[in-house]
Amino acid sequence: MGLLGPSFPGTPIHPGRARAAEPQAATPAAKAIAKKAYEQGTAHYKKAEWDLAIEQFEICQQNFPQPVFLYNIAQAHNKAGRPKPALEYYKKYLEAAPTAQNRADVEQIYARIARASQHHRLEILEQGRVEKRLFQRWHMGFATAPQT
Repeated sequence: MGLLGPSFPGTPIHPGRARAAEPQAATPAAKAIAKKAYEQGTAHYKKAEWDLAIEQFEICQQNFPQPVFLYNIAQAHNKAGRPKPALEYYKKYLEAAPTAQNRADVEQIYARIARASQHHRLEILEQGRVEKRLFQRWHMGFATAPQT
């Protein structure tokens, strides 16, 4: 699943967009800030620049609160391999958009992350923006361990 798009003034509602039960009032200036941040966040997301995307989607949520921004933040955390904040934002999204058309899909993602054995007793030791990759040639992978 990718990102969801918000409803800005003059933009038709897409059937897959989640709507809050009661729309939040926002000034035209705040909506303009949110729209620009959404465009930048989407561009960062497409480049797999997860932290930059999250920053922009948080700006959207601060200026023009909509459930879709919570979902997009969750998606970026999930793609970045941060299950705890991903779960928190998926939960916030489901609470803010109880009738979202993608609810079943999001619940499935949430359940998959929550039941993954490597995610028990999650504890964030450090969180923040990383300016550069510290281990240039290090990659995660899977291999079957030899039987001893």
